Amino acid sequence: MNYGILGTGIASGLTNFFALIIVLIFTYCTDDIKEAVFLPDRRSYVGLNEYLKIGIPQTIMACSEWWAYELQTILTGYLGVKAQAT
Repeated sequence: MNYGILGTGIASGLTNFFALIIVLIFTYCTDDIKEAVFLPDRRSYVGLNEYLKIGIPQTIMACSEWWAYELQTILTGYLGVKAQAT
């Protein structure tokens, strides 16, 4: 079809769109989870401070682990093949 890199974006967008549609149909047809799917209101934000106290440090830890791995990968590229073999 000769879309190139544009085709990747189009395919990704269509995949996510159809996944959304399927999940919406599934939640509409399943009685067990209908009450769990609602528009947010004031009750949705009760206890948000406790969640953030746990979530923000965990996010920092996960990101620092990810960044350390990426930095290690970049720095390894500067080594020669002989240095990596030993």
